[in-house]
Amino acid sequence: MSTMWKQRVQDLINEGRLEEVFVDQLFLNRLITNSQINLRDANALLATGSLEGAFVLAYSSARIAATAILYSRGVRPTARGGHWVVADLLAVVNGVETHVVSSLNRLRILRNEIEYPQSVSTMLTQEVVQLAFETSQSLTLTCAKLMRGR
Repeated sequence: MSTMWKQRVQDLINEGRLEEVFVDQLFLNRLITNSQINLRDANALLATGSLEGAFVLAYSSARIAATAILYSRGVRPTARGGHWVVADLLAVVNGVETHVVSSLNRLRILRNEIEYPQSVSTMLTQEVVQLAFETSQSLTLTCAKLMRGR
């Protein structure tokens, strides 16, 4: 793993935002399966016209897939690190495309605005929901590729 990865991991551990874990292959497989189930369920909600429900589940699928990538590397975010740490650390994983990390971060911010609204101005569009689907699919494929390369 790169020097940048090692330094960023150590910094986040020191901040209490990340912890090292023993990689349990069964648990890792469960994360991937949960990501796929969330995406399938998001697709079903989209078919009923529920943009917000589809978005929340598609984002959850992407976040779980990203967490699986980190978990496969022996780390996971703490409650203090949350969703932010996943996107932040994913940026230094070799094999994860920059635009996917940017999309995940954009979706993370939007999900937070939807879950904790300041006003009714946050509007979801079909394009944003599609971005959540594409980000999730990309992260799931990346996780599979990285696991094969270990």
